[in-house]
Amino acid sequence: MPALLLIMHLPPHVAAGTGLVIVLVNSLSGVTGFVRQKRIDYKLAWLISLGAFPGSFIGAKLTQYVSSTVFYALFATVLVGLGLFLLVKNRKGQSLPNEIQYDEPLGIGVVTSLLLFGIFMGTLSTFFGLGGGWLMVPVLIYIFKVAPHRATATSIFALCLYSVVGVVIHIYHGNVDWMAAFLAEPVL
Repeated sequence: MPALLLIMHLPPHVAAGTGLVIVLVNSLSGVTGFVRQKRIDYKLAWLISLGAFPGSFIGAKLTQYVSSTVFYALFATVLVGLGLFLLVKNRKGQSLPNEIQYDEPLGIGVVTSLLLFGIFMGTLSTFFGLGGGWLMVPVLIYIFKVAPHRATATSIFALCLYSVVGVVIHIYHGNVDWMAAFLAEPVL
């Protein structure tokens, strides 16, 4: 995404749509190995994706109304916020949380949290044209207590599901520069 904005000088809404196409292609190629390794928590991924589907509509709509200045400010704020979150959670000497198994039926609180998290992820991912792993993996690990190897796989699978919706919406709005997507694919 930064390369699309800073090197290719695409407007934010086109960079978001183009970036999401690149994310979709990359996530589709990465998910096959995780399926074979049986590391995906499908229940969590589907719940996140169900929330992310409407979030994708929100994110795509926001790209139509937000100015470049506001877009850059929001993008920087999200990245700084994530960095601070990781600094606090990864204090020196702190171990990763013990994994919770989600094999049994989930409580209404967990389901609601996952759906709301999905709405947030779908909005953020489609608005910025980024994959969700940079945020989803730490949240799955530290808040939902998913083991890192399962969080990564679950994140990629969920991203495959909900980024399709975001890509279709961006294509509909004409927010994809296909040449930039093709040229950027080997770089990203």
